[in-house]
Amino acid sequence: MSGKKRFEAGHREILLRTVFAYAEAKRPMPQWVTTALRDISWRAMNGEIESWEDVFGKPWGRGQRRTALTRRRQLELYWRIRTLHEKEGASVNNELFERVGKDFGLSRSVASRFYYEVEHLKNGRRKDD
Repeated sequence: MSGKKRFEAGHREILLRTVFAYAEAKRPMPQWVTTALRDISWRAMNGEIESWEDVFGKPWGRGQRRTALTRRRQLELYWRIRTLHEKEGASVNNELFERVGKDFGLSRSVASRFYYEVEHLKNGRRKDD
């Protein structure tokens, strides 16, 4: 489903995500984003908005914050392993998972699982494939 359709269906958080993505890519915003932001600004100036949550949705739904933090940590671990492998010649093996896992406060097996989940996604495969 497109961002516009998701926004129109009530998924308010997609507006800020879209703004961020287009800003990061240094691309002009789609017309639906411009229109939505103009309408929101107008409503805000007229005192029609009680809370930004009403406009953009809750920043985190149940469990989403924890999931986002875990994903960020997973990516940090993945890139640390890739850097050690590519720049220092470290083999991607249990010893490296143990070493990096310890830095992150994780067991070898969790470090390995995190690494391979990202590796599978990076290669266009789900971990179940």
